[in-house]
Amino acid sequence: MRRLIQTIEKSFLSLFFLFPHSSHALLTMPTMPPQQSTLISFPLEDAYDILPYTDHPQYKRLMALLEHIQQSIDMEQETTVPVFSLHPASPHLSLLALRLKEWGFPLLDSSFPSVVAMLKEFQKSHGLAQSGRLDPITLKTLNRPLKVLAQTLKKNQEKWEKLGGYHANHVLINIPAFYLHVFKEAKIALSCPVVVGKNKSKTPIFSAYITSIVTHPIWMIPPSLVEKLKGNVGSKGYVWQEGRLIKLPGPHNDLGNLKFPVRDSHGILLHGTKKPHYFQYAQRNKSHGCIRVRDTLPLACELFPQKEKAIKAALDQKKTRTFTLPQEFPVYALYLTAWVTEKGMPRFYRDVYGMDQKHQEDEED
Repeated sequence: MRRLIQTIEKSFLSLFFLFPHSSHALLTMPTMPPQQSTLISFPLEDAYDILPYTDHPQYKRLMALLEHIQQSIDMEQETTVPVFSLHPASPHLSLLALRLKEWGFPLLDSSFPSVVAMLKEFQKSHGLAQSGRLDPITLKTLNRPLKVLAQTLKKNQEKWEKLGGYHANHVLINIPAFYLHVFKEAKIALSCPVVVGKNKSKTPIFSAYITSIVTHPIWMIPPSLVEKLKGNVGSKGYVWQEGRLIKLPGPHNDLGNLKFPVRDSHGILLHGTKKPHYFQYAQRNKSHGCIRVRDTLPLACELFPQKEKAIKAALDQKKTRTFTLPQEFPVYALYLTAWVTEKGMPRFYRDVYGMDQKHQEDEED
């Protein structure tokens, strides 16, 4: 217990130094524009409910991969895969198998089917076409120095350190992966794709709380969009209400049929969408900053299982209802460009906001 408290105290101190200009940095959310990245601290009364980041299952898998990569680097015998035609009788098949293992892919044997299957996993992990062939871009990526990979993993390790701690049950949104995960007691209970902010309206990094679930929500138009949208009044659900521009529930509502209000998140919401085709895209930074969720009903049921029937009934009856959660549900929006699945498969994501690149440039300066 003493070690846990020390870890928590250390995490809060680290957050204090992140926001040195605020004497209330540990008690309140710093007011920063959404395009900036920040970590929001939890209220002090929650401190004893927070687990150290080192206990998070994703952090543990990341560190296991980093240790494996570092061992390969220390051996100073990195495998280089030559250009060759991939087939069962290829003499270089064993080299490809060895290289995949050096990257941390759990290859059980060097048989042709196993190697091809794992090569497809490697391609998937880098957002490449899963052809199972050694095309030029796959070969180039495969032969990248492991030191570069280790640097990426260490950058992501630092991001976990800045988080400090976490609640056992939480929603984790990985911005560059365009994915949401619901963790319950160290296990992923739900995963689904999301749409995040465009580069000019970035989704911020934050730690906050989902407070409620709203069926068939009304969209309160942000002041920044009023001038652009006020010409639509009288069509597609746009109306003035008590001097404010709103959009009524319905098929044209940008929030979809479910909204998840979030406390202390720079005004960022989780909600559905009227544009579900965006979820078919590999790169989904298309919103104005809020997080559009594909599987809104499964998410609602995970957050408030006791009200599953009532939520479904409100949706079926086209009713606008607010279901206040009995206990606010922690949510983290993080920027993790390296991930390891529960099956041990490494995943690497494009630095869509250029944050890793900026971090590297700052270090070099």
